[in-house]
Amino acid sequence: MIDYTDPQLRNGIEGGAEISGGNMGVQESKDLAFVLNTGALPVKLETAYEQQVSATLGQDSLDQALIAGAAGLVLVLLYMLLFYRFLGLVADLALIVYGILLWGLFDIIPVTLTLPGVAGLILTIGVAADANVVIFERIKEEVSLGKTVRSAVNSGYALGFKTILDANVLTLLTAGVLFVFATAQPKGFAVTLILGVIVSMFTAVLFTRAILGVLAGFAFFNRPSLMGVKPSHIQQAKAEQTKAARDASAGRRRSSAPAAPVPEGAAAGAQGPAAPKPAGPRRKPTSKRKKRR
Repeated sequence: MIDYTDPQLRNGIEGGAEISGGNMGVQESKDLAFVLNTGALPVKLETAYEQQVSATLGQDSLDQALIAGAAGLVLVLLYMLLFYRFLGLVADLALIVYGILLWGLFDIIPVTLTLPGVAGLILTIGVAADANVVIFERIKEEVSLGKTVRSAVNSGYALGFKTILDANVLTLLTAGVLFVFATAQPKGFAVTLILGVIVSMFTAVLFTRAILGVLAGFAFFNRPSLMGVKPSHIQQAKAEQTKAARDASAGRRRSSAPAAPVPEGAAAGAQGPAAPKPAGPRRKPTSKRKKRR
């Protein structure tokens, strides 16, 4: 209890303590006691008015971010469908499955979506589409070379999986460093990015390949037009392949052909123009030089 007006209290403080502030005067001591006593008034507060205000600005920003993510997903689906034809349809199904699995994973953990977390979620949509683009480009190249769709699918996944794995591992390492050393909000971005990359690898490698493996058994799926490959592309690729094989065989024939004997004088002339001889009187060859020759 602080009451500097009570003469029974030593120095105004109950319990025998005192306020020590160095060379403080009486008025400074009274001011300090008043400050310490502030907030301890014997008054009971009664609630006169109460109002709850929600975070409307944050909710609006979150809604706008989710709308932007949905719009980005729709644009990616349309692009894959228009550019890759039937393969794009398979990729769209994989992206829809990716979204369902990722949302379920967020619900199980659970993950609180903040604005940086939504940004990481939108970024993983591009990562999932990028994995399908790498594989589909490989498949289109193999189909252009005249391979069947089943063989092109196997070759495309065999050639494109290493590229996808390297890119995703680097992304996971970057997100891991960001999660360890960053503060709260960037950590949300790193968490959604890590989960999205893992789910995208699962859907691109397993789900998409399973669908293509099943469809490769049907006759209609063996048409190159379904892969987005035109007949002109196939003819051009075959022409380039034939030209490369012809050049390689010609090079082997040149390297394997035996060298014809060349006279000594002709060989010297074939090596290039002779070096200019120094000016001056010619010296007749001696007998030793004749013997050597």
